[in-house]
Amino acid sequence: MGRWLGVVLFRAALLCICAASLQAHRDKRMVSGTDVEQSEVPYQVSFRFIDPDRHLGSGAILNVRYVITQASFIWKLMRTYPEQPLPTIARIRLGQADLLSKSDDQLRSIYAYTFHPEFDFEAARSDVALVRTVEYIEFNSFVQPIALRKGPIPEGSVVMYTDWGAEKGNVGGPLVIVEGGQPQLVGVMSYVYRACNAYVPAGFERLWNHYDWIAKTATIDYSFVNFGEMCRAVRSVAAQLLVQNKEAVRRRRALNNSIL
Repeated sequence: MGRWLGVVLFRAALLCICAASLQAHRDKRMVSGTDVEQSEVPYQVSFRFIDPDRHLGSGAILNVRYVITQASFIWKLMRTYPEQPLPTIARIRLGQADLLSKSDDQLRSIYAYTFHPEFDFEAARSDVALVRTVEYIEFNSFVQPIALRKGPIPEGSVVMYTDWGAEKGNVGGPLVIVEGGQPQLVGVMSYVYRACNAYVPAGFERLWNHYDWIAKTATIDYSFVNFGEMCRAVRSVAAQLLVQNKEAVRRRRALNNSIL
């Protein structure tokens, strides 16, 4: 089975409010949830309606081009707007824990999405989707990818779920285990029966069961720690090559003139 149902210890929640209504329901919080800073969960993203701008669901950054989320979330969104491609409906916001703030964040347009080949909405199976951005994601202290765990977590492990209030219908948020000080992605929220996980356990998709497919499809490469620095390095090398080429041309012309 690709998912499990059980009680997990919710150690942190972004803003700890239900995203359905940021202003009217600020008292709706995750059970045992606490506020966190964006720098603590730089992999967290918010899928946003383009117009009007509002939170739809959550996900996690895998690399400079891919975000992982719940397949059912994307599937239901496309069923709701069958005549509109996903890129015209939603976009991705990164680097901001406070949805009411507009600073220190990035917005990325959606290029395409793909469901796990065994995804079945009715059977609630393989509930995983990968979303590719048009522009590369630029990493900084507030925006970073998270490593995908390859194997099961030990029994009795403490895991952390982060979201803007886990409300029914607000899914796709990352479930994370921290080992050796490093966070590892182990699941995405698949369903919750009551707002903010009150008294009823939530269901999560076990991502290690889909590791090979995710790694192959998203072409995960964690060597791009900072895409901005990589671009600057490439430009620097290109500039050096251009200078060397100009010098070679100058010497060749000088040699030709001396022969003449």
